[in-house]
Amino acid sequence: KFSFSGSTNISTVSPAITFGGNALLHGFNLLGNPFPSGLNWTTIINDAGFPTSTSKGLYYTRNNSQCSFIAGVGYPDATVTGVIPPMQGFFIHTTNTSATLPLLSSARVHNIPARYKGGEEIIPLVRLQLDNDTLMDNTVVRFDTKASASYDNDFDAVRMFLSESVQYIYSTDGATKYAINGQPFSETEVLIPISVNVITSGNHTITASQLQGLDDYDVKLNDKVTGFIADLKTNPVITFSSEIGAFADRFVLQISNITTGETPVEYLNNDNFNIYQASSFINILTVSDSWDGKTGSMKIYNLTGQMIGSDNGVEFNKNSLIQIPEPSVKGLYFVELKSGMQRYVGKVIVK
Repeated sequence: KFSFSGSTNISTVSPAITFGGNALLHGFNLLGNPFPSGLNWTTIINDAGFPTSTSKGLYYTRNNSQCSFIAGVGYPDATVTGVIPPMQGFFIHTTNTSATLPLLSSARVHNIPARYKGGEEIIPLVRLQLDNDTLMDNTVVRFDTKASASYDNDFDAVRMFLSESVQYIYSTDGATKYAINGQPFSETEVLIPISVNVITSGNHTITASQLQGLDDYDVKLNDKVTGFIADLKTNPVITFSSEIGAFADRFVLQISNITTGETPVEYLNNDNFNIYQASSFINILTVSDSWDGKTGSMKIYNLTGQMIGSDNGVEFNKNSLIQIPEPSVKGLYFVELKSGMQRYVGKVIVK
């Protein structure tokens, strides 16, 4: 029981953060919420003062278990959020050798209200849960058009302080061990190694405890020891027998685009966008509610199919105009717009 005296803090605090050594092992800075209220991590990472070369992932403990949160996805379950309780300690990871992290007074919250405008956005992901009779752990692979196939600070949360005395499961790219692994959408197939550590011998299960937003993808788990491949959409549980130990290459998560070479994921009608040329720009006006608030990519092709321009960080907002400098060569061009499973192709004449 602690007693406090004086005035509680209401001002922004900017603790120093630092890094030295190996980026895979070092750079975790232990900080704390300096306010007598919750702290909204999303407000902090969206601030212009957020330091460079610093992960937007949040790491803390809850009931003596590790928790991670990044880009709307929580580990070990969906109840993990980006709201830091009063006086809660937490880790952030940086490779910046000298910086400060503004803990903004404007990020103070007492609660997070429910969304009232439509339903909450579905983040495409698969959550794999490793179980035996008494122990459980899980890992997440999520997808976003802005994510990178390798580690990035916007969508990836690593596994901290792994111990062989603890049961765990994580995905890996061979160098980084992920609690939350952000991946771009694949045009064909992506293979993601899944590592496990079991501390009791016998039967264990891996379950797709959460699988969403991947309607146009096959999602399978391959047990390389037995040769069994589970279709996680129809058979979300795979049972395996194992001795005690860590196994880095026994399982592979296979995610395949079932629309490759077939009809586009979703060919939307002309009511979704108004694309036209004016004032030396190709103008793209979003007019559909189904694209409002989405992020995605834009590509421009000429008549020969050659891509002459692209942008992977486009934000689609209803009645908001996106402008791209027109090509120097006059003629007919095709504009491809994608966001998650949505795809639209339109055409424009540059005169």
